[in-house]
Amino acid sequence: QRGVVAEKDLAEGEVIVEIPRDSALCLLRDEKSPSTELAAFWEAHPQWYVRLGTKLLIESELGSRSRVSGYLGLLPALNECSQFPVEWTEAEVAMLRYEKVETSVAKQRTKWLEILADFRKLC
Repeated sequence: QRGVVAEKDLAEGEVIVEIPRDSALCLLRDEKSPSTELAAFWEAHPQWYVRLGTKLLIESELGSRSRVSGYLGLLPALNECSQFPVEWTEAEVAMLRYEKVETSVAKQRTKWLEILADFRKLC
């Protein structure tokens, strides 16, 4: 179970969590690949979520040597990600009976499979 519970009323604009910038994974505009081995993949996929995911994989590989290692353990495990519609079977998505969502999920699944195929070429 993950989440945050306020034990007192919060004022509008009140800061409840601060993370030091050097302990956060950030993307800068026009940032270069953090790995020479992944440079071509990085350039081919400018989407923020691909690049942030790439940085996350690199940090995960570093383990305890990562500057964000303390936060990596807080992320959900892969087996906890089946709650996202893109991970559902086509039959499960169809049970929603909402064509726009079905179309959106299908497009997202296709795009993610393309990105994954490109990434696997590097392995």
